[in-house]
Amino acid sequence: MLLLLACASADIKSSLADCSDYNFSGEQESTLESTATGAKAVIWRTYVERENTDDAFAPEIVDEGTVVNLYEVWEAGSDATPWCYEPTLTLSNLNGQVEVRWYLSPDDSVPFDTVRVSGQ
Repeated sequence: MLLLLACASADIKSSLADCSDYNFSGEQESTLESTATGAKAVIWRTYVERENTDDAFAPEIVDEGTVVNLYEVWEAGSDATPWCYEPTLTLSNLNGQVEVRWYLSPDDSVPFDTVRVSGQ
């Protein structure tokens, strides 16, 4: 479920990419990364291991203008083949600074991490 409220800061889109260099035989720490160019910022969480290759990333996103809260929600697949993902949030038409608070669950009260990104 994608929830957008008061989308004043930017156009917001979530997506999912496969990890490019994940080692399933050893644990790798997940981090929150970001990049910004012009009026576009991309924020992603690295090394998210899931139990199925067909799991779907369906975050709850709350846009409060200068703060965007992303709550990870996953719809479980069924193929029982472990896979590594990089859930991603893209802010387009970004004008000014936005703080992105990334939560691992809608039940969390403390974010996994927070990043600040700026556009034009």
